[in-house]
Amino acid sequence: MTAVRFNIYGNPEKPARLTLEEFKECYGTNELRNQIIEEAVKFFKIFKSYGCRNIYITGSFITTKTYPNDIDICIDIAGLDCTKLSERHPDFFTTIGINKIKQKHKCHFAVIFDSSFISITNLGPLNTDRNNNPRPMINLVLNESL
Repeated sequence: MTAVRFNIYGNPEKPARLTLEEFKECYGTNELRNQIIEEAVKFFKIFKSYGCRNIYITGSFITTKTYPNDIDICIDIAGLDCTKLSERHPDFFTTIGINKIKQKHKCHFAVIFDSSFISITNLGPLNTDRNNNPRPMINLVLNESL
């Protein structure tokens, strides 16, 4: 397993690239966290089925916070068939739909970006916590086991 080490602020010390199994092992530390992960996996499978290869997780979920409110998900759309996704899952493309998903599933889609045009490190506020301490994102690799 790729070990994630945490700094004095409870944030990951550096970015990590994890499989789903590694992510569950590292962050599924209690019943609430496991429930949030299982809800998120439903969406990971949808995005993977339309060509998504990488998802980035940020926010309090990737910290040492025992009971985070939700999971903040950043979708890398490089390779994603957005046309088909929007036809079959229009909620991902409207504010109302995204808010509905967040309330029902505790999954917050923080940003959608294309890594072929912008680096994840250029997404500013998503790489820091609310006290402006560095909080690198966790790259979740959508592999065959998903």
